Amino acid sequence: MSIHVAADAAGIAAAVKTIAEGGVVVLPTDTVYGFFGDATNPETVERVYAIKNRDRGKPFVIHTRTADVQRWAHLTPSAETFIEHFWPGPLALVLNKREVIGDWFTHGLPTVAVMSSRNHVMRGVAEALRVPVFGTTLNYAGETEIKTFAGAQIFDKDVDLILSGDELSRFDKPSSMIDCTSEPAAVIRLSATGMDELRAVVPSLALAPERRK
Repeated sequence: MSIHVAADAAGIAAAVKTIAEGGVVVLPTDTVYGFFGDATNPETVERVYAIKNRDRGKPFVIHTRTADVQRWAHLTPSAETFIEHFWPGPLALVLNKREVIGDWFTHGLPTVAVMSSRNHVMRGVAEALRVPVFGTTLNYAGETEIKTFAGAQIFDKDVDLILSGDELSRFDKPSSMIDCTSEPAAVIRLSATGMDELRAVVPSLALAPERRK
């Protein structure tokens, strides 16, 4: 059975310790609950793939402090603009990765998706750990996203720690995603952050459904 902790300093410290030791934790993001772990630990990454029964060809997202994003990926002008206007918040950016993100993690892709949450739990975890933290939603493919601590407890036997914080998920829709590996940037998925908002700061933003999803 997993340990249950509150969304306070002690709970964040417990989550940080668990991730540092190679464990898998469940934390609330700005939109849903998700699995999290050390992106440099192959065993942890594989464990989450197995728990979620996720296609190995779909890499996980790196959750980061805004100040640390350049440690994990290379920024483009459009990425810098989106970060300035929308981070922290429900917007993931696909960028060319740095070497610290292993090719095994991205399954050979030269890119990685990164995002930055507003809530203090995700910020606290990302700030305390000097390794990239990966995350993915709790739900299985095609199923409803899990947005409550009660719902997250179906994974009690699969993970090491679950942090309760239903009030921290502020957005009803999942994060939007933009490919910023080259210019012009292109939308991969529109959701919590809409096209009008995005084009207000980067007018050249394109729709490109054929790009990586």
